[in-house]
Order: sequence, then structure tokens, then C-alpha cells
Amino acid sequence: MGRKGQNKQQKLKPSIHCNGLPKAGEGNLKLSPLRKNDLNKLVDKLLKVTSTLGANNLNRSYEIHLEMDKLLHKIMSIEEEINVDLPARDESSFENLTSWMINNGAKIEGVELAQFEDYGYGLKAINEVKEGDFMISVPRKLMMTTDLARKSELEYLVKNDTLLKHMPNIILALFLLLEKNKSTSFWESYIKALPSSYPTVMYFTPQQLEALKGSPVYESALKQCRSIARQYGYLHDLFQKSTDPASDILRDVFTYKQYRWAVSTVMTRQNLIPTTQPENPMILALIPYWDMGNHDNAKLTTDYNIEVDQSEYYSCRDFTAGSQVFMSYGARPNSDVFLHNGFVHMNNMHDGVRLRLGVSKSDPLVEARKALLSEIAVPHSSEFLLTPGPVEGKLLAFLRVFNMDKDQLEDWKKNPSRFDLLHPQCAVDTSIEKRMWQFLGTRIKLLLAAYPTSLEEDEKLLLTKKEMTPCLKLAVLLRLSEKRILTKVLAYVEDHLKQ
Repeated sequence: MGRKGQNKQQKLKPSIHCNGLPKAGEGNLKLSPLRKNDLNKLVDKLLKVTSTLGANNLNRSYEIHLEMDKLLHKIMSIEEEINVDLPARDESSFENLTSWMINNGAKIEGVELAQFEDYGYGLKAINEVKEGDFMISVPRKLMMTTDLARKSELEYLVKNDTLLKHMPNIILALFLLLEKNKSTSFWESYIKALPSSYPTVMYFTPQQLEALKGSPVYESALKQCRSIARQYGYLHDLFQKSTDPASDILRDVFTYKQYRWAVSTVMTRQNLIPTTQPENPMILALIPYWDMGNHDNAKLTTDYNIEVDQSEYYSCRDFTAGSQVFMSYGARPNSDVFLHNGFVHMNNMHDGVRLRLGVSKSDPLVEARKALLSEIAVPHSSEFLLTPGPVEGKLLAFLRVFNMDKDQLEDWKKNPSRFDLLHPQCAVDTSIEKRMWQFLGTRIKLLLAAYPTSLEEDEKLLLTKKEMTPCLKLAVLLRLSEKRILTKVLAYVEDHLKQ
């Protein structure tokens, strides 16, 4: 793993992507006053729609999404006239990126960039690689960071705009757009090697998003699309009205497509790196070349070496010559990597399904339940993770407390061994255990029933429908992985009920 024990190094968790191919676009054009007026009216409507109340209801939320999608298509149709797409990347883009990296102090040993089926671009082992071998180091000066963004043309807006003050991910996305739209940029080789689109939910059609129905991720996906659209509208108006240096650069080239691309780039590639500032010890960064690594189940083997101010990646395991060299993103379920990275890992050893539970305010024993849960540091309302193995401790404790009667709650509140409620072998009354497993089994059955398709139908769909779009395939893979977990947990629950 290399250097993980050194005090002056900190772990980085890569956030990598699926790669696409950009389109060429040169010679930016300004919109006519009439077309700009049409665009501004559409953006005003978009802001109103994305600020609509009542979106907590899923059906209403989807209706709002459909309204929003229609407006965005009209907006994109007008903005196509501006013509600000990225240049098409090809093999020369990666050659230029590699040369730029090495010429500016990066070290790349034993790997090169290559395409892999089902992965897009990734890191390929040139020769045999052993676990712990040094692979890549990237000095800070090559990284695009929020620190640099705050000192760029964005400085005025970051200091004075309420939204930007508190959202470093948006700052980094706008910094990327600034550098992309300059005639010359230090990061030109990096930007030209980036994909032009991503399989993040902002790129899903409404029909592809509907394929997530039943999944706990469905609501989050709708919220994310809505949030990005609202941000776009807000920033569009901001750049039109402001006269600061950043607005002067972005005013006539800021489009929804560009913003969606920049946000997706940051979302799928951002990493935290340390600083020497006590008030801001960690900042967001885009780390060129290193962010081409794809994920697999493995140990975290990237360090940040503060002493020489660079990120360093060491091989997470042995790799044969010509094979893809992977890295780990850390322990994250598919719901997270789907929403924030645009992929699904079917062999994810850290996968789980989020189950939202809470003590109802109308429960006559609400205060007693909340008091006992507080005593054992378990939230009275939260999203718990259902995993294929044994039920996690805090979820186990919540379920037990949730299914206690008044006397049982009082007894356990006084019990010095109340933290045992978090453990499988807790000496809890059998009536509580039975009610608990019955309750959990019912909830899982309800979750499975909420999907419009069965596990078997999804498996068949993936086998028979070869021409499925990448986004639709991701949605099907996600719901399939969730159903497999829920089915395994249900079997686990039913085994306990038989005992």
C-alpha cells in the first residue's frame, strides 16, 4: 500500500467516472437581443418551476421534473446557437495530457491510459505490477482547487454571493468553466482530455429516470436534477446582471449543457486534499491523470504527502501486464456511487439498501422511545443501511426499541446493560424479537412490492435487451442490485422467525 503509516500523509478516496467523448466546437457566437430575451423568459419560468412547493410527494415531484425537462430542452435549443462544446478528444489528447503532466513535475510509472470494455478509459499496466508498487504522483500545482478558484476571476463573486460562499463544489465547477472558456489555460491539456458527457442523472431522460421507480434513489435523483437546474437558472441571472471579471467571461457562453458538464465533472472526480490553513484544513481538488483510475473492491492506496505537497498512488494489489489497474473509492454503497459517480458496481462488497425509519410523532410512546434511543446514541429518525449480512447494530437497536411496550421501555431505560441492544446476542424479551423481525420483514416486502418489475424480470431484461442505452442500463443494474440485497435480507429475517 505504501507510506500509509507516515504521519505527514493523509488518505484520499478517489471519485472516478465513466468516460465519454466530447464534440468539437470553435468560434463562439453571441445570441441576438431577441433570442437572449426569449432565453431569459424561459430561465425565469425554470426558476419558478424548480421552486414549486409540494415536491415532497414523489408523483408531484416527477410532474415538476417533466415541466422542468420541457423548459430545459427549449433552453438548450436556444443555447445551441452559442456553440461552446468541448473539442473532441482522441488518442492525441491523452498523449498531450501525459506530456503536460510529466513536464510539470508529475511522475507516472508502469501505467498508461487505455480503453476498456464497459469502463471507458482507465489505467493499463505496461508491465507486471506488484501490490504497493509506486504508480502516480501529482504535485499540487497541477491540480484545479477551490483555493485557486477563490484567487481567480471568481474572487469577487465568491466573497459576495450568498450561494457561492457556502458551496465549494459550485465554485470548482465554475472555475473549470472559466478555464475552459479562456483562450489559453494552464490546464488546457487536462480539460481537453475530459469527457463531454457523463452517465450522471442530469443526463437521464424522464423515461430513464422512471426506471428508478421503487428505488430509494429515485427521490434523490429527482432532487439532484432539480437542484442543478435551479443552480443553472440562478447563475444565468447572476452573470447577466453582474459586471465582475468572472461574469464578463461567462456571461455570453454560460449554458445549461456547459454547467451540467462542469457539475458532473466535479461531482465524479472531486477529492479532498489537505491545506496548511487551520480555518480550512481540507479543500476540493480535481487531480489530473490520477482521476482516470476506475474502481474495484480494494484497499485505499492513495496518500497525500504533505512534505512534498503531492498526491501519491500505489498499486492496491498485483496486476498482470496489459490488465486494467484499479483503485478503491472507499466503502460506499451503489446508491452513492450511482448518484455521485454515474456507475453501478455489481460486486460491491460495501453495498446496501437505505431504509428510512423514524418514531412517529403520533406514537403514544414517542418520548419514551426517543429517550431510550438517545441513551444508546441511536437516532430516532434516520436512514439505515440494509446489508446482505447480519443487521447493523444501530438498526438492530432501533428496531428493538421501536417494538417495545411501555413497561419494556422503562425497564431498558434503567438497565445498565442497555447498550447491549446494539448487539445480536442481546438478552431481549422474545416477544420484542418476534415483533422486530416481523416488522422488518413487512417493510422489506413493501420495498420489493414498490418496484414495477421483479428481480427475475430485471435479470432477463439485461440478458435479452442488448441495445439498452447506458443510462437505462445503469438504472436497471441499480434496482437489480437493490432487489438482490433485499431478497437476501428477507431470507435472513425469515430464518430468525423460524427459530
